[in-house]
Amino acid sequence: MKNFIGKKVLVEAYFDKVIRSFSGKFDQDRILLRRITVNGISFRDHTYIRMSKRWEREKLEEDSNVIFNAFVDIYTNKAEDENEEKFGLRHVRNMRKNVFIPKSFDRNSIAIV
Repeated sequence: MKNFIGKKVLVEAYFDKVIRSFSGKFDQDRILLRRITVNGISFRDHTYIRMSKRWEREKLEEDSNVIFNAFVDIYTNKAEDENEEKFGLRHVRNMRKNVFIPKSFDRNSIAIV
């Protein structure tokens, strides 16, 4: 993952839940994502990202599959093992629900109305 640090990547993840700031864990609301891949490569089993108006508008349900662009950065919390680095996601943009299109589907047959 070190080669992704500071680079814009395509992220696919599954929405778990919103962690509200009044829980005492964070200074602002966060989103918990699970089973995260970056550019098609397994990234982390979970991570937290900051809540935004876009996330609120989507009204995602548990296990909703989402894709977005983000930058990979070294995680702000220290890992248990000092030799192990954790990586997080920053500057999340272009979030949208992931719509599965089978490989056999002909994209040229779609008509935008």
